[in-house]
Amino acid sequence: GPCSTPTATRRCVGGAAADLECGGDTPYCDARVGQCVADACGDHVVHANEVCDADRVDGCWRCHQFCATSDACDDPEAICRPLVREDTFGGVCLPPNLGGAPNGSFCVSDSSCYSAYCGDDGRCTEVNSVHCEPPAVSEFEVAERVVDPSTCLFECRHETECPLGLPCVTREVWTGPVFVVNVCSRWATRGAGLLGASCGSGSDCQSAECVLGRCSSACRADSDCGPSLPRCLPVERTDHGAAGPRSSSWETPWPLMCAD
Repeated sequence: GPCSTPTATRRCVGGAAADLECGGDTPYCDARVGQCVADACGDHVVHANEVCDADRVDGCWRCHQFCATSDACDDPEAICRPLVREDTFGGVCLPPNLGGAPNGSFCVSDSSCYSAYCGDDGRCTEVNSVHCEPPAVSEFEVAERVVDPSTCLFECRHETECPLGLPCVTREVWTGPVFVVNVCSRWATRGAGLLGASCGSGSDCQSAECVLGRCSSACRADSDCGPSLPRCLPVERTDHGAAGPRSSSWETPWPLMCAD
């Protein structure tokens, strides 16, 4: 579970939630992972050993201004982006990458973007949905719904909606209640398994998506699926243990996946 305080984790003990204090060699709870660690710098929480939340760069401590949008940065040229890729708690104000491509441009590395941040879905971006532009409808049919404002991830319903040939895979979204949604991801690894083949993880499947031991795929209708998994259905993702059904504002409580 998440950190309940800067020095405690929340865990399930005997069927009930309990706050367990950190201590010893791991006195701080890292808000990024919900684990007790020796040093939680960069997790957007000011701990007892910090005067501000900081990251270590070239052996030095540097403090950054936290932000929800680039407009909130004191430096008008600064870009609000996650300090590290796995950070989904917001952003810090950092210098732009002069000469890089603008937001919305396709990218394969941070260094190709003006924002110095290439999002998971292969487009240059920055923190906050105000700056998140969906791909051109003429090129990709997308569900224009931002599911993670901190990294500008959009919902996808099939891999043909993703740029650069990226797979459309399921990930957990932590916005209060935890739920799952399909997003384009340049970090997912494709394998050789066809729809319906046995799998241990997404990397075993051509779709990069393994659901309950079988290669599956995000879908919009039955026509997106194959003979081994012919139906496009809301699939309860019990393989994502922390996730529950989505709110009534979504069309279905769980993502549509190919199933039998």
